[in-house]
Amino acid sequence: MGRNSKFPLSRCEVAAAVGVVASLGLGLAAVYFSMPSSDYSFLKLPRTLEDIQDLRSREGMNRRDNLESYTSDYTIQVLVGYCTVYIFMQTFMIPGTIFMSLLAGALFGVVRGVALVVFAATAGASSCYFLSYLIGRPLVFSLWPDKLSFFQKQVARRREKLLNYMLFLRVTPTLPNTFINVASPIVDVPYHIFFLATIIGLIPAAYVTVRSFGVEVLPELLSISSLSTCEKKSVGAQTAWDMLSEEQMQKPITTGCEELDTILGGGIQCKAVTEIGGIPGIGKTQLGIQLAVNVQIPVQYGGLGGKAVYIDTEGSFMVERAHQIIEGCIADLFENFEHRKQSLVCPDILQPNSFLANIFYFRICSYTEQIAAVNYLEKFLEEHQDVNIIVVDSITFHFRRDFDDLAMRTRVLGGMSSKLMRFAKKHNLAVVLLNQVTTKFVDGSFQLTLALGDSWSHACTNRIILYWNGNERHAYIDKSPSLRSASAPFQVTSKGIRNVTSNCKRVRMM
Repeated sequence: MGRNSKFPLSRCEVAAAVGVVASLGLGLAAVYFSMPSSDYSFLKLPRTLEDIQDLRSREGMNRRDNLESYTSDYTIQVLVGYCTVYIFMQTFMIPGTIFMSLLAGALFGVVRGVALVVFAATAGASSCYFLSYLIGRPLVFSLWPDKLSFFQKQVARRREKLLNYMLFLRVTPTLPNTFINVASPIVDVPYHIFFLATIIGLIPAAYVTVRSFGVEVLPELLSISSLSTCEKKSVGAQTAWDMLSEEQMQKPITTGCEELDTILGGGIQCKAVTEIGGIPGIGKTQLGIQLAVNVQIPVQYGGLGGKAVYIDTEGSFMVERAHQIIEGCIADLFENFEHRKQSLVCPDILQPNSFLANIFYFRICSYTEQIAAVNYLEKFLEEHQDVNIIVVDSITFHFRRDFDDLAMRTRVLGGMSSKLMRFAKKHNLAVVLLNQVTTKFVDGSFQLTLALGDSWSHACTNRIILYWNGNERHAYIDKSPSLRSASAPFQVTSKGIRNVTSNCKRVRMM
């Protein structure tokens, strides 16, 4: 039969296209009429993720309410029906095959589901290829013959590497698969290349999609909507009243200086990240060691009775100095008569060696070690639930020296601060980040500012700047969502951080 001048298909080609549609229709009809009338509800196609979840795990007294059981009872009908629907949707470019792929994981498991999806998708893509060859190719040629000839020549010139191109298009989301199915025969892509690229290129996507059902990824995502109120709270939902109550019940970590504790609301807060910065010799490390000691003050003495993690990036932690601060802390506790009575009851509580044993020290020599240490903390904190403070001295040392890519440095430090914030919230502990200073050119002059600038300050809950005021050390609250800006004097003595008194001479620590 010849072609009609007004229609680009011959009668034989039209008959072939009609035959494809008819065969698909007969397949669906055969499945439909072979099923018991009571099971027609199973023919509902999933249109949303909730529909798929409902089909996969519908519960009831009747065994037929379980789709997997139905599949085992009517394996042939399910296979024929599934493949027919999938091929039909692929052939005529009907959206929704992603849900059919998800359904394969629920019906047949991962391995068989992937094999079935690859087979059905390849068969459907092939049907679309031949349908486009019969209808699309002559139609496009009748409308744009010159452009079509140009593209066909380009494809012919790259015939030797055409399989690589087709595989790239299948594996990557550069072009939709439906477009590839329709366009391939129009631009003279040979079917054997189209077939190989399709069957190989669809395997990764099919595996990921089917596996999302087979290993319970999708049910986990959908299960959030069915959580009870109590379970939702554990996920993250919490009222503002609960948050306020928790904050009021939190015990801060004393700094050893009453005036400094006063402006800090009692001391360094738990469930928060506090940045402490200042020039060299101002007392940052002294304050960090003091906090690692004070967090161990027993509960009987009004403390937390916890342990400390000290991450030392500069090598400034001195165990001899830590021992001095511990002895000073114990001496101050003994000055109180009530505390002396407690120590008689529990003589082993206030021992310097016990304090030292509760400081977990990490010496960091490069930024890669620092990243690894922070990542390791997640496991470490699960094993040591009694850790109540993490001190990083200093957070920026290796990144300022070894990192040339500023954008990458910002991203890495941002990720590190996010993890530390998560640790603080999850494990109810305080994170203290000691920071260095640098110079900044402002209004024609150089000024001192904390390293990494304002962008880094957003990663911390509170920011405290230590500075000299004459011969006195002062601490200034530069940023805090709950504390007002204020300053307080403090001094570094042989016992550690203490109040400023008129008869105490300032001790400059080297």
